[in-house]
Amino acid sequence: MGPSVVLLHAFPLSRSMWAPQIEALHDAYRVIAPDLRGFGGSKGFDDPPSLDQVADDVAGLLDELKIRERIVLGGLSMGGYAALAFARRHADRLRGLILADTKAEADDAEGKANRDRLIAFAAQNTARAVLDQMMPKLLAPETMSVHPEVIDLLRHIATDQTPAAIIGALRALRDRPDSGPSLPAIAVPTLVMVGEKDALTP
Repeated sequence: MGPSVVLLHAFPLSRSMWAPQIEALHDAYRVIAPDLRGFGGSKGFDDPPSLDQVADDVAGLLDELKIRERIVLGGLSMGGYAALAFARRHADRLRGLILADTKAEADDAEGKANRDRLIAFAAQNTARAVLDQMMPKLLAPETMSVHPEVIDLLRHIATDQTPAAIIGALRALRDRPDSGPSLPAIAVPTLVMVGEKDALTP
């Protein structure tokens, strides 16, 4: 079995979003794609939600799987925030890092207010409704018009998530620290990928 690659999913989805990547990589790598706290039926937060806890969950999963070698860790959006937290807290376990459509900065006041509005919306609506509200920022207009199957897939994944998972993740995202000061300490090869038409992390 090849090197271990761990993939952390975006909000408000689950590990199932990585199915094409798992299929593409599984012959050459050991691919691990966990459900982050509360998603995909996994256990939610006991303490105040934080991405540090998510990063520690990943380290705990590696221990449970007896993976001692350094891993390549990739994260998309929320998964990227968690990957940055992992790099800060468990740097000795990394051999490479992939940061896709994510950023190091903490939410500013406007960003926190937007999270709070979405938390209030999620408390009264389904996960699919939350996703539909976010859809114009998640997908490029061309994708939405030319590839409606992508919308259907995202809705299918989001439908399985609970309001508690959505709200917990939003609180963790809102309250995450600025990872900027820790970036110079990252000492492994790092690939930064951003969608050309990404509205959230251009």
